[in-house]
Amino acid sequence: MKDVRGLLAGELAGELAAPMRGLRDRLALLVDHLDRYVASSTGPTPYPWVALQGLRHELGDAYLEATLLVRQLDDVQLVLSPPAGGAAQVDCAHEVEVALNLLAMKQAGVELLADVGATPPVQAAPGALALVVTRLLFLCAQSAHGVAGAAISVRTFVEGGAVCVTVADSGQGMELPSSERAALVALLAQWSGTLDGVVTPGRGCSFVLHLTPA
Repeated sequence: MKDVRGLLAGELAGELAAPMRGLRDRLALLVDHLDRYVASSTGPTPYPWVALQGLRHELGDAYLEATLLVRQLDDVQLVLSPPAGGAAQVDCAHEVEVALNLLAMKQAGVELLADVGATPPVQAAPGALALVVTRLLFLCAQSAHGVAGAAISVRTFVEGGAVCVTVADSGQGMELPSSERAALVALLAQWSGTLDGVVTPGRGCSFVLHLTPA
């Protein structure tokens, strides 16, 4: 699993760098704007009302961007941290939501269809299950980006006594490297779970996680 975490760490760091630079540049412009106002002011004159509204709007947008980045950084820490213990009761929907939040960094231009319904708790390790789903989502994102109009779909449901998570796309289809697949299968086996996957060139990828209710 170290290889999978290492691969994701590189991808996530690259995806986070651009919005963080954008936020830095936006704040730098705001500081420069205020510096210019202070430098040209001849005394304690009130800041123009109209300009103040624009400034508040810019600061509000920067705050929302920072909030999103903090959440994504928290989720990155969760999925990249080694499990603290063995299998436990895990909220499957929450783990999938974490993965979907991280997918937002790579999803630009690709439609997402998500049906994350309520399911029983499953046997898994917090963060590690999100890591598995994130890796599959990133693979599907790569596949979908190769085809105009392609979409990614995610669904959670209960079937045959198992909690299932499907991750699929309608893109060009990309194989999960054998070493990564083996690592994910071995991890799921620790929780009595399985991974099935089909890749059809020109039609996309389809993966199904079968998880054991806790």
